[in-house]
Amino acid sequence: MKTKLYLLGIAILIKFTLFLALNYSSIFNEDPLVLYNLGGDASDYYESLDNLIDKGSYYFDDFNYSGRMPGMGLVYLPFRYFFSKHIALNIFIVVQTIISALVCLYIYLIFRLLFNNKALAQLGFLCFTICSYLSIYNNLFLTESLASSFTIISIYHILKFNKNENKYNLFYAGLFLSFSIFLRPFLILLVPIFAIGLIRNKRPKKIKAVHCLIFLSSFIIFDSIWISRNYTINKKIIPLQSTIYKGLKFNYLMSSYFDFIKSFGGEYVVWQNGAALWFESDEYAKKNGLKRPQFEEIFPSELKKQIDKKKMEKIRKLFLALDTDNNPTTAVLYPKNTSSDVVMNSELADKISSFFDSEKQKYIENNPFHFYFVSRLRILKRFIFQPYTYLHPNSFQASIFFMKAYKILDYLICFLTVIFGLLNMLIGLFGNWKNISFKIVSISTLTFILLFPIIFRSNEFRYFTSCFPFLFISSFILIDNLLKLRLKKHNFMLTFK
Repeated sequence: MKTKLYLLGIAILIKFTLFLALNYSSIFNEDPLVLYNLGGDASDYYESLDNLIDKGSYYFDDFNYSGRMPGMGLVYLPFRYFFSKHIALNIFIVVQTIISALVCLYIYLIFRLLFNNKALAQLGFLCFTICSYLSIYNNLFLTESLASSFTIISIYHILKFNKNENKYNLFYAGLFLSFSIFLRPFLILLVPIFAIGLIRNKRPKKIKAVHCLIFLSSFIIFDSIWISRNYTINKKIIPLQSTIYKGLKFNYLMSSYFDFIKSFGGEYVVWQNGAALWFESDEYAKKNGLKRPQFEEIFPSELKKQIDKKKMEKIRKLFLALDTDNNPTTAVLYPKNTSSDVVMNSELADKISSFFDSEKQKYIENNPFHFYFVSRLRILKRFIFQPYTYLHPNSFQASIFFMKAYKILDYLICFLTVIFGLLNMLIGLFGNWKNISFKIVSISTLTFILLFPIIFRSNEFRYFTSCFPFLFISSFILIDNLLKLRLKKHNFMLTFK
């Protein structure tokens, strides 16, 4: 017990130190104190929950909302009920950071379940605590941090159950996985994967059925309430959310734009320094601390043979003409949120959409192999081997010495996690596949790697947070096996002598 409290204290100290170091300028330049960042999709979450408190209805943008599941309310609503929005958001961020520290202890406990090397488990705990890949989201009112934390707690309890068959562990595994699903609905794919540990054993079928029911009970209860609410309001059965795009109905232009960029394996979000950013204005890029890339370095050679730079520049200028704020993406996606002088020219939008559709079709016809295979491999490579510290507040050159050293260490931990984690999965295919722990970790990782880059053609870096905990566990399983192999070889040599 003392060891756990000691490790938890270390984790809390490190996580809050990193929180301050990574968010120093944004925190201490505000009066009153602001710990939270409401960028990105945060408004989809807090506005809906605020409306639930203030007006008694969970809705967003003047319509009854089923585009986001209300999982953030688990932590936010208790504080929002008693305090103002500002105070509740600050408390939420503090609690979210404490939970991320607590999860570091769960990583240690997972390693203690998987192998007997206490020193290695402590090293894993330290690396996970220092690493910012998941905790970089602690100041954001987004789901990445909490969903990852609850998933890790669920992993611990499912592995613990497979060791001691305590039904409380099974219930907690299902409970925390339910929380994760209500934060990030695609995590429902973990339900059948985790269930593998319940049905692939020698227990009687009746016992297996009871175990599955205990595991699923929390989600069945929570989701029944959510389905009932959605059916009452929308007259539709919506078990998770209304569409995969947070309930947002893309118009034809945005769909054409995204599909065109995805067809050759490009970056369709502006903050990842790719094709989408190229279509934006220099002013927009500069305002957001980005640098608009050059045409030659972004678009692949086979596409440049099809469309020359002048033609693409012409379309880009027409695209920019959709929005006087020089941010066409905002105008097309959220016309209500842009300035009043935005003019959505339908004739112009038709022309641009037709261009994207026709060029995508030409690309498919001229480069079928690139479209079906190479583009997905481009996305997969970028998704896995991404700039892991891209969310750090300053570039490497602009950072002070301490932050430069930390950024190198942070990147190294992430990179080695990916390399060792994937390597362990490949090695395990030839000799460790019958191990339930290995099976759960490996199938979970492969599921999300296939889901985003291969099926959805999506390489948004933040989606990799669903893979990272599993890869981290997998990487230390490999290190433990290598140490055992070395020790076995050493003992053999001593015996031989």
